[in-house]
Amino acid sequence: MIRTSPILARRALLAAGAALALPGLARAQSFPTRPVRIVVPFTPGGSTDTPTS
Repeated sequence: MIRTSPILARRALLAAGAALALPGLARAQSFPTRPVRIVVPFTPGGSTDTPTS
């Protein structure tokens, strides 16, 4: 049997209680509301496309 310290057990209990009490904070965000444009300042097929390992 694994023995845990009372302080560690109390912290785990508080964390579980907070997670159950505040479920609204874990909702998904509605971001982004429009398409995201990614600008890459290099030409396609250049030296930056070559994989290095």
